Amino acid sequence: MSRRGVKHRVTTGRRRFLDPPPILTETCAREGKRGAMLDDLPGILRCPRCGAPMKCQGPVQRDDVEVRAGTLACDGPDGHAFEVRDGIVRLGAGMADPIVKSELEYERNTYVGDPRLVDPEIIAGFPERLVELWPNNREFAGDFRDLVRHLKLGTGTRTLDVGTGACWSSRLLAEAGGQVVALDVNDHAFCGLGAADIQMRAHGVRFDRVLESMTRLPFANGTFDQVVFNASLHHTPDLAVTLRECRRVLRAGGLVALANEEFSSLRQWIQPQPSAEAGSHHDIDAWAFHRAVRKAGFRISYHVVTHVRRALERRLGGTVSSVATALLEAFPPLHWQLNSKVIVLRPE
Repeated sequence: MSRRGVKHRVTTGRRRFLDPPPILTETCAREGKRGAMLDDLPGILRCPRCGAPMKCQGPVQRDDVEVRAGTLACDGPDGHAFEVRDGIVRLGAGMADPIVKSELEYERNTYVGDPRLVDPEIIAGFPERLVELWPNNREFAGDFRDLVRHLKLGTGTRTLDVGTGACWSSRLLAEAGGQVVALDVNDHAFCGLGAADIQMRAHGVRFDRVLESMTRLPFANGTFDQVVFNASLHHTPDLAVTLRECRRVLRAGGLVALANEEFSSLRQWIQPQPSAEAGSHHDIDAWAFHRAVRKAGFRISYHVVTHVRRALERRLGGTVSSVATALLEAFPPLHWQLNSKVIVLRPE
């Protein structure tokens, strides 16, 4: 979707960064003009209905940095066509799943009431300003930056950000370099893929957006260097299918990285909390996750995040805290008891 590497001066005063740039209409591609249409996104996309390669069809409308409207069609015998609107490639083959429908209905009904939820300046300030809306998310920024340290980012790399929500994670990944594709089932202007307009204009970065379920990753085999989940895997309609799809789209030597996922484990059994289930949110049993990961062909490593390491150092001292950290990372049942964690999956 985007013309990567293009940055422009951003003015945040009185929300000027939300002013849309002018729209131009042109053919799908101009010879010698890279970025006029989706860069190389069609080359990695596959039709979610038949698996055929995708290509641009007909004229497109674009602003100075991305295609805002157009059509993609597959090369299959049925020629399935999909809309590009508001900068989002709208595939949606997995949107009929009842769990996906439940999530969308939940967000439509609950993401209202507090004007801060739709304040572009607050959203542009995510993840640091998440705490203004959700105090329990105060560690999300640091935990995600711990995740980023495990990634290979920069020129020539591709990253898939699954369940990106308000797109702040995709923005941080794009700032580090390489092609970033944000995938979600929600196109909401403030809590879904539409929020990318806020993030990209406020921070001067660009990334692609695809509307689709995490159980139907619409990409060619071996496409991405890494697949990222930031507090999103627990929304999957099918854990096993999602993990298999991640394995399929990874390049050789690639990885899957997860942050801010909480699994049901002994701690929740001993100290039960009110159910957090809402929409498609559901607890993932820790042992079931472990088994599904291995069955999908991954090996697992668990990593203690920075703020937990520091808390252990304060309470236990340097030497003892180092031993405690090593134990937490070596024995998964201990690590599962933590609220904050980073997990890395590598193909076996």
